[in-house]
Amino acid sequence: MTKSLEPVSKDASSTPLNHDQHPYIKHRQFLNDLFKFAIQRGFINHNPVENTEVKREPKRKKQRHTLEGYLKIYKAAPDWLKRAMQIALLSLQRRADLVGLHRDRIDMHERTITILQSKTKNYENPVFIKIKMGEELYAAVKDCFNSGVPCPYLIHYRPKRMTTEQRKAKLHPFAVTLDHLSKSFSAIRDQCGAYDHLPKDHRPSLHDLRALGSYLYEKAGYPLDYIQALDGHATPAMTQRYIDGHEAKKPVIVHADLSLRVMEQL
Repeated sequence: MTKSLEPVSKDASSTPLNHDQHPYIKHRQFLNDLFKFAIQRGFINHNPVENTEVKREPKRKKQRHTLEGYLKIYKAAPDWLKRAMQIALLSLQRRADLVGLHRDRIDMHERTITILQSKTKNYENPVFIKIKMGEELYAAVKDCFNSGVPCPYLIHYRPKRMTTEQRKAKLHPFAVTLDHLSKSFSAIRDQCGAYDHLPKDHRPSLHDLRALGSYLYEKAGYPLDYIQALDGHATPAMTQRYIDGHEAKKPVIVHADLSLRVMEQL
């Protein structure tokens, strides 16, 4: 049994270092857990994964948004995208939840948005939140309601033309698809030159507004659990990953004030 597993060990350890290592890392962890279970059940007595190289996830290519970069894109964006950007930044919700957000989930009198986060629908404990809107988020949502475009979905626009295939892909003729939202943002980002100093594949996307918003909430003094609840993250560590990377790490202030004269007197 153990001998037949040797090719697995060799294959796992031969992944070139200059390739994307994410599949290697995930597969290695899975196989490690599998073989540990097999050892516990007495099927084998050796874990071949232990002989393979432990590799860390490569640093993310995409850089973080800056507030200055966001504002430059926002200024250049069409009105419908401005509203989408503002709602994404302030609510911290995922793109899929934004494009699928129906007006009947919003109570303008109570100033609340009720969202069952789609990514968590099949979780044991799905994330189901009611967001109390602050002034700026409320203003952006109100602008959507007053856009003059007859659409039941909060994020919408009136296209100049639309094919039958495009219509079939939409929740409503004036609704925005996830792909169109992302590509429209990236196009305006590149046109306005907000991140021209970065290679295209390193420029932050619409999705990265969640990280910028999380960081801005943290800078404004909101506690981590507050931001985690808005993000819909399972752990504080995941929320902290979104916050990190927006500014250079600051040194920890430590004191080196040991006195040898005092030590001699002890």
